[in-house]
Formats: sequence, structure tokens, C-alpha cells
Amino acid sequence: MPFLETCQTLEEHKDYLSDPVRLEAYSRAIAEVVKPGDVVLDLGAGTAIFAMLACRAGAARVYAVDDGGIIEIGRAAAAANGFADRIHFICGHSTRIDLPERCDVAVTEQMGGFGYEAGVVEFFNDARRRLLKPGAITIPRRIETFLAPVESPEAWAPIEFWEQPRAGFDFSAARSFVANDEDFGYYEARHLIGEPRRAVIFDLDQICPAEIPVEVELEVARAGTLHGLGGWFAAHLSENVVLSNSPLAAQAMDRATAFFPLERPVAVAAGDRIAVTMRLAPEEEIVEWRVRVIGADGRLAADFDQSSLRGDLIAREARARLAPDYAPRLSRHAQARRLALNLCDGVATVERIEREVMRQFPGLFASPAAAHRFVMETIQEHAE
Repeated sequence: MPFLETCQTLEEHKDYLSDPVRLEAYSRAIAEVVKPGDVVLDLGAGTAIFAMLACRAGAARVYAVDDGGIIEIGRAAAAANGFADRIHFICGHSTRIDLPERCDVAVTEQMGGFGYEAGVVEFFNDARRRLLKPGAITIPRRIETFLAPVESPEAWAPIEFWEQPRAGFDFSAARSFVANDEDFGYYEARHLIGEPRRAVIFDLDQICPAEIPVEVELEVARAGTLHGLGGWFAAHLSENVVLSNSPLAAQAMDRATAFFPLERPVAVAAGDRIAVTMRLAPEEEIVEWRVRVIGADGRLAADFDQSSLRGDLIAREARARLAPDYAPRLSRHAQARRLALNLCDGVATVERIEREVMRQFPGLFASPAAAHRFVMETIQEHAE
């Protein structure tokens, strides 16, 4: 792992371990849910903090799964704290691994600003199908999401940036991409110009559907400017423990909230209604939001229809390759990748694979070191 990436990873996990609200909530929930003798699955285990908490609660075994180098910190921490015999580390993505047994409990904290974005739904859906016992308990058990009208020039500023010429040149083409991108940041209760409403519940006690429709009506409480919709979550970790990133929470975890911007700001008055419909597709990482602002007199003041699909910045060459009638062929790099994969037969050594790739694709790599990196990336991503 490059030095900069290592530093960023450790800094990210330092922040996780520095959040007392998060740690206290998960500690209480794991102590409440995990029973002596349980087999526990820790998804995205990282530093193994949840795995060790499960051991403290009496778990017989914990399968700690993570596909990043941070797993080495988890291994070292487990050994340093006397849990090396009960925590079994598996380096890989949870959707691509198998376990020797099914688990009683699964725990993760893969939650984004609106709850679902970081993979919690996808990972638990897969775990329920393949890795958990029937009736297994997940932490969290359900996630509620909330929406509220937001007045925040700061949150809308990234869109406004692209409206202004820079060095005398027009870059406004970027504006529509930013306006169709769910953003994450921090805003406070004072930025809300109406009461929040619950948008959707992700019931993690069962497999969640691939698409979740949302319909909610918000009411403006005070006159102001509507810049977008604020979104946050309340994760019910157990029957008695709730963790939230809400700007209204007395004790909120340190997690950015979601912001769904409008194409343009809209002046609103107290009593105006905001009709919101959304389509969430967690596993495809798609969110669509339509926002209609209706005045107190019943007239439609604004109507926006936005989608993260229109926020994807894709080069026209790449988009052409996505067309149904496009006939693709492998690039030289892909051909080299295929050769390396074919040689991953349990017999050929890394050294032999590197030598063969360089022999069959002379000039593709600037140096033996570049070929080595290429082969190691292939092995780490696809081989066992």
C-alpha cells in the first residue's frame, strides 16, 4: 500500500476510534445482542474493535472480514488483547468469501450520510443469503432515514462555483454534474427550515429489496431559501441502542450528513409544501430525487427532477463502450491481465508469472518494477 494511502487509512480509523458516541453505542449494543457461545461475523472489521467487543461479550468465535491492509492492525490488536485464538481474520470482500459455518450475529458500521450508501444493505443482504443462520441478528437491525428542507448557501456553494467564469473562461458545463450528485457535509439545526420527516426504513432483519421508493411531504416552517434536502439516519443497533448523525441529536456520531441539492435555490414561505419522491437503489449506488415546491395557494412554484445517473462524469469514449451494440475487444493491458490470471493455477510462482508477462508483452511495462506491481495487483484482486 502506498505511503499516502496508508496514512489516509490510519487517519480514517483514528477518527472512528476517536468518536466516543459511536464506540459507546456499539459497545452497549454488542453487549446486549451477543450471547456466550455465539459465532459472530464482523463485516469491514478494520481495527477489529467490534470483533474484540464481541469476544468480551462471550462470543465463541468471530470471523473478522476486511479486504484492506488495515486488517493487519486488527490482527495485531487481537493478539495484543488476548483474542487471537477466537478471532479468525479473513482478508477479502465479504461478498466473495465463504465461511466454515454460519453465524448467529453480524455486525458492521458501513453506513453513509443517509444510512445506506456505504454498503450496509448490500453486505447484509449477501450475508443473510450465504453466511448467517436463519433468524440471525444484525447490528444494526434497522436503519431509519430522515429528510428535511435545508437553507444553506454553504452546502449549495459547490454548484454556484461553476456558474462563475474562472480566469475569464466558462466552465458552466460542470454545473449540472454537481447538481445531480448527492453531497455529504455538516449542517446544523439552524439550517433546517422545516421539521424532518421519516423517509424510509431499511429492515435489516430481512433481505432488503433492490429498489426502495420514497414519498414524503415536508412543510416549510419559516420563510427562507430552499437550497436542497438534508438527509440523515438513525441506526437501531439493538432494541435499546440507537446511533444517529442527525443535526438535531443531543449526542450525534461524527458522520457527515447527506445533502440533495436543487438545480436552483427557491424562495419559500411558511406554509409552503415540498413534495418529495425518491428512488434508492443501494447496490447500484443510484439515487433519484424529484422535488416539487407548492405554495400555500396550491400553485406549483418549482419542479426539479434530478438523478445521480446524471451526475456521473464519464468520458464519451467510455460511454460509447457501454452501448448495447458495442463489440468490445481486450486492450493489451487486459490481455496481459488475462495471461496473469491464467497462470494463477496454484503451480506457477509470482516470479514466473512476472517473467512470462514481460516476455509475451514486451514494451508494455516501463520497468520490471512496473510489471511486478501489475502482477501483484492482479493477484491481490483476483487470486487466492
